[in-house]
Amino acid sequence: MKIEKPKEYDPHYYLHFSDKCFIHGRNDWGQLFGKYNWYSFHFIHVYFENEVMTGGWELECVLLGLGFRLRYNYAFEESEAGKRLEEYKKTK
Repeated sequence: MKIEKPKEYDPHYYLHFSDKCFIHGRNDWGQLFGKYNWYSFHFIHVYFENEVMTGGWELECVLLGLGFRLRYNYAFEESEAGKRLEEYKKTK
């Protein structure tokens, strides 16, 4: 397990369980007190997706603005997007 913040533009820290599975937290409260031109707040939110194109499952749960997103990539290398990425890497 390791914690990382992958990009400068991404404000989230990710907890990686393996190369295929990670989790990160979600906090909607900052939007209510920030200087934004929109407000998005989830009272209760449960979301599940089987993303066939990239070969991954995603579960997101939020209660009163605090929650998490769990992602498991079961077959990225065999997916359409994974094959395109490998082809792209070969041309570089």
